[in-house]
Amino acid sequence: MRLPIDQIRPDFERRLDESGRLVVTAETGAGKSTRIPVWLADRFDGLILVVEPRRIACHALAEFLAAQRGEQVGAYFGSRVRFSDRSGPNTRVLFCTPGVALRMLAGPLKLGALVVDEFHERSWQVDLVVAAATSLPTLRHVPLILTSATIDAESAAATLDATTLHATGRTFPVEVHYAPGSIEPSTDAIGKRVAHVVTEALRQHDGDVLAFLPGMKEIQADPSLAGPAAIKLLEEGNSACKLDPFMPMYPIPRDIPLKEIKNAEKIFQVIRDAVGDELEVGIGTHGQLSTFSAIRVAHILEPYNPYWFEEPVPPENIDEMARVAASTSIPIATGERLVTKYEFSNLLEKGAASIIQLDVGQCGGITESKKIAAIAEAHYAMIAPHMYCGPIASSAAIQIDTCSPNFVIQEANQGPLHKTIFKEPLVLENGFITPPTGPGLGVEFDEDVLADHLVE
Repeated sequence: MRLPIDQIRPDFERRLDESGRLVVTAETGAGKSTRIPVWLADRFDGLILVVEPRRIACHALAEFLAAQRGEQVGAYFGSRVRFSDRSGPNTRVLFCTPGVALRMLAGPLKLGALVVDEFHERSWQVDLVVAAATSLPTLRHVPLILTSATIDAESAAATLDATTLHATGRTFPVEVHYAPGSIEPSTDAIGKRVAHVVTEALRQHDGDVLAFLPGMKEIQADPSLAGPAAIKLLEEGNSACKLDPFMPMYPIPRDIPLKEIKNAEKIFQVIRDAVGDELEVGIGTHGQLSTFSAIRVAHILEPYNPYWFEEPVPPENIDEMARVAASTSIPIATGERLVTKYEFSNLLEKGAASIIQLDVGQCGGITESKKIAAIAEAHYAMIAPHMYCGPIASSAAIQIDTCSPNFVIQEANQGPLHKTIFKEPLVLENGFITPPTGPGLGVEFDEDVLADHLVE
């Protein structure tokens, strides 16, 4: 099938040779997300890294292109997002999220070209990707392509010293309809309003309906969605969860307006109405609140008995965290960004936290973690080890858990690779982890699986 984007391929290749940087605009459905990475793979050696703003886009694009070649995802086309790596040693085109791209660009990488798709959906991570591509000596020579359906191409090109290129036309006809009612933006009952509009569209038209929402902020703004999510967590055997209702995380620290706090209160109220006291719910903030905002949040959310208040303020100022702890009955949790027993000892002596989220891979290793756990025990504090890394760090944390009488809960995550990288994978079922019983950390790598994921 010939797509509208195909008409610009000769100009695309010529201008890329001339400038090395392109801003390509085309209508949604023109084919830019599926064609441009293939053109680049045909033209350049090395990995073609395509940055997508959403996880689902990474997987869907890799699956679509792999199916066109009659291959499985992980061969020529792959995808990589947090906790899910569907790529292999021979992958030429890799679709990934911005956070994954940043980690890859920081290490040794034979890169053929870098594509930032849907650039109009910018985030601070996307900006860092582009900054790295245009400033790091190891990346300046790598062709950079930004694509979008709506961006001001001239402004972006001027900023990046790039060339612009535009393709016209769509693959399929698109009808635009406007729903009756207020034209003022609103997040009130957004879930119900979207469901109503989609239902009406399906009633009036044949075919599929694709609904675009402006972003996570708008989706989070419908607290009624928290009830079904909480019920699902319980049905899966979980006894606790945490959420951060105060996004974005930046700038740090920031004031939280009363409207945002009351919205968070609605989320907790919906959860309690749905599951009662069967599910512990922590406030999983990331140190983005000012001291007075944190105290205000704690007072409003106290009636819902949160499991903890995580990093209510930036963790480097222990005295301010202690002020928050002294003003609320909600346990304060922190520690994932602290190192060595000395920082944790200072934290506990000042009464700044009663739940210690030590990170075995960062705070100093297993021996240091055990000392920190013992210091916490002497202060009648509990440990809830932080986990944002891979299965080896998870295995180490589990060993600390099993021999610490003040262990309360273990943060856990497990992607597809985590389930195959060991000969006997870690068992996470019904909200519980079964500690491995082998020697050492209790786990052993499957060398064949490792061989498929080595990067030279």
